[in-house]
Amino acid sequence: MISHRRTGLTAALLGLVLLCSASVSARAEVIVKGLTEGSAILSIDGELSVLREGESSGDVTLIRANNRGATLEINGRQRTLGLDRSIAKTYREPESDRIKRAGSAYLYRQQGKLVAGASSLLSVKIVGEQRASVALGVEYVYAGDYGDDVFLSVATLDDGQQTGNAAMSPVKLLKGKHYVELEVASADDAPVVYSSDALELTVHWSSDGQKQGDIVKRVLPFSKYWKKVRVR
Repeated sequence: MISHRRTGLTAALLGLVLLCSASVSARAEVIVKGLTEGSAILSIDGELSVLREGESSGDVTLIRANNRGATLEINGRQRTLGLDRSIAKTYREPESDRIKRAGSAYLYRQQGKLVAGASSLLSVKIVGEQRASVALGVEYVYAGDYGDDVFLSVATLDDGQQTGNAAMSPVKLLKGKHYVELEVASADDAPVVYSSDALELTVHWSSDGQKQGDIVKRVLPFSKYWKKVRVR
């Protein structure tokens, strides 16, 4: 009698372990590839899907999305992801260092594991600064999954809103890991003096000369008074 009970208990425990193992192995890997208001481009176990709010693909449901992130329900649990963040058993959340200008030339550095196939801004640093301009050095990696027309642009922000006072030519990005320098300056129609408290770096992809969507967006604290040089 005792032997039969022990055998039954062992079988039940083994079944529970197998069930838990199956649940873990079936956990979907989800990477946010693109974001717009109300929809998201997702890579789910390597397959691309475009979901609108409320739509599902397998065990993944898009709850809401905007240009800052996507809230997903995955296997019954909610997660909020930004661009190029993944959920996987082997994934480790990247860390970031946001360093004040006085202490270092770097505004941003990404540390930790980079998800395979992801596109990301790895570091941003100041390489030069004038009264009406700032030069940035940007290290990036681009996986190539949005084609050849991928660009990096920079805007100035004040209290979370674009000032509309910055001028720069978007820089075309190449596949792989690269370093590029670019300059942001006061626009011709900007006030003689204005202030900003952050820089917004955006990597976007285009088709037929029209912007289609953002791939990576990074907002970095950077306070500056922009002052044009008067020419007499």
